Amino acid sequence: MDNIWIVKSMKWTVFFVVMLILLLPQPLFFSYTQSSGDYSVKLVESTNYRLTSSNGYADVNVSEAKQMIEANPSLVILDVRTQEEYDEGHIEEAVLIPVNELEQRIGELDREKETLVYCKSGVRSATASQILVDNGFSSVYNMLGGITAWRDAGYWIEIIHEGDLIIDGTQTYVIENCTYVQTGNIYVRDYGKLIVRDAMFIANLTYKWEYGASMDGHSSLDVENSEMTSYGAPLGIETRDFSKIIIKNARFEWDLMLGEQSVTILNSTLNFLGWGNSYVSVANSTIETIGIDFSFFNTQRIVTIDDLKPKRYLTWKFTRDACYLVLENTTVNGWLLNLFWDSIVTVTNSKLYTVALHFFENSVAEIDGLRSPGEYVFWNLQTNESVTNVNYDLTLENTSVEHWTICGCSQMSIANTTAHICADGQGKVNVDHSSVDCFHFCDYAEGTTTNSRIDGLLFERFHGSVFFDDTEVILGSCEVLNSDFCLSGDFAFILGDVRVVFVSSSITRDFNVIAQNASHNPVEKVELILLDENESVVWNGMTDGLGKTNFNLTFTDNNYTDTLRLEAIKGNYSAIMNVGFLSDTPVVLTMRYFADLNGDGTVNIMDIALVARAYGAKPGDPNWNETVDIVEPYGEINILDIATVAKHYGEELD
Repeated sequence: MDNIWIVKSMKWTVFFVVMLILLLPQPLFFSYTQSSGDYSVKLVESTNYRLTSSNGYADVNVSEAKQMIEANPSLVILDVRTQEEYDEGHIEEAVLIPVNELEQRIGELDREKETLVYCKSGVRSATASQILVDNGFSSVYNMLGGITAWRDAGYWIEIIHEGDLIIDGTQTYVIENCTYVQTGNIYVRDYGKLIVRDAMFIANLTYKWEYGASMDGHSSLDVENSEMTSYGAPLGIETRDFSKIIIKNARFEWDLMLGEQSVTILNSTLNFLGWGNSYVSVANSTIETIGIDFSFFNTQRIVTIDDLKPKRYLTWKFTRDACYLVLENTTVNGWLLNLFWDSIVTVTNSKLYTVALHFFENSVAEIDGLRSPGEYVFWNLQTNESVTNVNYDLTLENTSVEHWTICGCSQMSIANTTAHICADGQGKVNVDHSSVDCFHFCDYAEGTTTNSRIDGLLFERFHGSVFFDDTEVILGSCEVLNSDFCLSGDFAFILGDVRVVFVSSSITRDFNVIAQNASHNPVEKVELILLDENESVVWNGMTDGLGKTNFNLTFTDNNYTDTLRLEAIKGNYSAIMNVGFLSDTPVVLTMRYFADLNGDGTVNIMDIALVARAYGAKPGDPNWNETVDIVEPYGEINILDIATVAKHYGEELD
């Protein structure tokens, strides 16, 4: 009997357990622990967190609460703690109504909206949730664990701090995973350390300079993966006394003004950076405005800027005191650079816009790989002529510059570069394998070019000298204004619709001459005579053993458009070349036998054809050919020219 009763009891027990499981509105819960950095978070898995308890609201964990916030923009987040607790850290956009004020302020909430309620740990939020349900709120969710569990999970919060933030002694203050709103001054001093990591730090100002920030006494600021910004006006932060700043992967919109410290900026965007006696390194960053002044003490300053992102910077100012400045992969706009006392500047693979550079006291600049021709509005390099023994060396390589002015007793070397250059004062410019958009010479400067190209010339109140070697001068315009100088070297003019202006000026051009035969071998002892437009002899001379000689011509406002004729004679060999202000140098005269008109070494039918083609022509006619006018009287191709060639038909030359 007892056994039968036991069996029946077990059957009824199984029956009731099965029915209980079937009648439950949701499946049973299970939990697990997920590791997250230095903390562990207890998570509750469910298929539906909208489970209504017997009290009329649902309990949700912090993970579910975060999903609700992200999925529902109209969700009301209700913080039921005190004002002090709220300021210490709350969920962003949370509405604060302390639980003891909730029933009196219930009208401030919308009964139709879903409402997520939280407190510190979950106790007060349960009470507040019940109050809401009792007052007709139908969708109420209580966040288990409160803000404590939320912060332990590493979720974002907002902190409001009013009053001065003071970090001193050996204190380390960490702002992390939050929006931090600061109303008041910030002081980091006496080895104090402020760390802002994965956060947004907002300085709340009504007007500029209402509050400020300062660092001194070997303090430090580390900003990483964060944004430093302001309400109302930018916050200015001043640093001094060997403080240390590291900014990585950040947007720093405060005005950063540096004194004596070490600064590292990496992969970041800054609004303003100004510094004095600092060791500064900037890499892969953007800086809106930079003011840099090395003006204190005779100690070495080192500045390295690498891969500054494209941006039009408003003002840069580097000045004084043995500064070592390095720019790499950088874009700069609005740069005033004053370098004194043995400073060194190196620029590599960069872009510079609107730059004025003033170098003093034996400074050195090396610029390599400046990119994108035509990007640069104005460069001004100069020295102070009132300072004795002033000199700087500037080197440009693989570079493009729109406008460059070199002044004072300075020297600039340019290689593999595109530039618009103004040489002023007593400056010296050496250009090698480069392209100059316009070469502007003033005062007593000196210029030398080799294997280069110049698109335009402007001489203004210029009294120095210019030497072009193996250079192409492409003239769209050539202006000579109130100048008196010497132009020498070997160069070729490429003339388009050229505009030449001569005003109260005098240019002495040195013309190199080379006499050669049809095989391009030099011909020595060639007699040369230069005739003006009136057939008056201007110069005569003879080539040396290398077939070379030279002569000078002075061009003024009255004769710069004149054309002169250079004749070369040696036995039965001759050559004729017109020479003027825009003639190429060297003047190459290819000596030909007088009847060998095409210079192929034989008097043949081709020579007769040349004369026949120009027969009857005079200077100015479309088919005029000066080469075939070989018999006096000169000035017309006639039967005497044809007869002379025919007479020597078949002759072969040595």
